[in-house]
Amino acid sequence: MDKNRELGLGAERLAFLPPAALAGVVRYFHVERASPGLVKAPANPCAMLSFFVKGYSIVQGQRFQRAMLCGPLSQPMDGDWREQTTFIAAVFEPEYLPLLFGVDTAALRDLPIPLSDLDNPPESEALEATLRALPEPQQWVDALSSWLLALLDRREGERSLFIVPRAALSLSTPDLATQFGMSVRQLERRYLASYGLNIRDSRKMERYVRALARLMAMPPQRGFLTRVAMDAGYHDQAHMVRDFQHYISMRPGALHQAMREDEQMRLYRYEGAYRDVVLRGR
Repeated sequence: MDKNRELGLGAERLAFLPPAALAGVVRYFHVERASPGLVKAPANPCAMLSFFVKGYSIVQGQRFQRAMLCGPLSQPMDGDWREQTTFIAAVFEPEYLPLLFGVDTAALRDLPIPLSDLDNPPESEALEATLRALPEPQQWVDALSSWLLALLDRREGERSLFIVPRAALSLSTPDLATQFGMSVRQLERRYLASYGLNIRDSRKMERYVRALARLMAMPPQRGFLTRVAMDAGYHDQAHMVRDFQHYISMRPGALHQAMREDEQMRLYRYEGAYRDVVLRGR
């Protein structure tokens, strides 16, 4: 159980599905309320936009109290959430970063920045004021969803989307280039700009994320790591161990234990229906 919940401080970690109009853009909304202390955000292929309802956080040594934008994480990201800090984050598909915010996804890989630092930042002060005035997480989700939909409408046509279906990554890179009518070099350049990772690293990341999702969902039991490796598409358990050491410097078994016991690893831990939202489609 979360230590803050034990102390009666009302800590909450919630996850909400996006409205139908944002399906395929936003994977889920994450809400963190009154959960102070050091934390490690996991390596993952998604982009993230966070708005602070209360308090502030120190992320990678930088203080954030207003909207924060970050691209995919190829390594864990350190944060220090201050007392009573509360925020809502839209976890969204990285290929929408260029359209929504006019920046190549690769430029924001492993880099959290204030939304206001963009060359052409969207107006967000009214949304921030609204979020701080609303009392309930579902209301925050609704307000942020409306803002994102309006932003999509305004930016439509400003920059074309380049989307590669996740299943298409099973193709060889030359075959994928042929399917898109491009040279391999053109494909790799456009893919990097849209997804923030090259194609080879994306394949590796997707496999790791599938394994991580299964770890988050499974209770410890005999032989479960072998099953996780097989389900995620690894050649064997040793192959999975190498990827986990690359992305988080921990073996899968040690991470599985830390998810339950180490408060710095609490972002790997959701309860009940919230876990189902986060792991949906994995």
